[in-house]
Amino acid sequence: MKPSLQKWCSLLSGLMAGVMVVGCSPSPNAVRGTEQSAARTETQKLFEVKVGGKFGFIDLTGKLAISPQFDKVGWFQEGRAWVCLGTCSEFDSKPGESKYGFINTSGKYVVGPTYDSVGSFSEGLAPVCTGDCRLPLSESTKWGYVDADGAVAIPLQFGGAFAFEEGLAAVCVGICGFDKTSHGKWGYINPKGSFVVNPQFDNVWNFENGLAKVEVGKGNEMKIAYINKTGDFVWSPAN
Repeated sequence: MKPSLQKWCSLLSGLMAGVMVVGCSPSPNAVRGTEQSAARTETQKLFEVKVGGKFGFIDLTGKLAISPQFDKVGWFQEGRAWVCLGTCSEFDSKPGESKYGFINTSGKYVVGPTYDSVGSFSEGLAPVCTGDCRLPLSESTKWGYVDADGAVAIPLQFGGAFAFEEGLAAVCVGICGFDKTSHGKWGYINPKGSFVVNPQFDNVWNFENGLAKVEVGKGNEMKIAYINKTGDFVWSPAN
């Protein structure tokens, strides 16, 4: 949590007697990395609160801006926040028990609660999932991306998906996870859904300053490397 957000959480908790301020929780995405770079890049104006077992949002004065009606919520990113209805557990929710969508700052749905898991918006797109999105993932897991209007921008076809950073997003083809049983491979796509770096890695991170950390192999055979945005190694795989 950033110090500035910590200060606001403390202040708002003092202002809102009897109301739980929870503006410090990340998204519940099943795949590590969809929130890997979810640090807030815009001034936070709405904060999550919990009243009577339901989540809503307050503004900077402590006034309810969006009435508590959701079972779980995320941060506002690019004017959109994910919301969940149902059990909303990334590990325990079976397909159909939790449904995720997105609202705007007025509390209106821009994406109805139709997905089994989602990630926050970044660079105009958000990862969404249908099927069994819990860890460990399965063949039914399908990730893709929606735009800010809720339209499917990249079809749901991947076994895993990260948020976009620096114009690229990591996606996985196959059954994806981070243990020895998963056989999927990770690569990077552009906002049109085309591969810029073909799937070939066993673990990946988002790009930062033009470089991304990747892993080749698993367990004792795992080696770390760094690639540029064309997929060339700038640091070859090494233990």
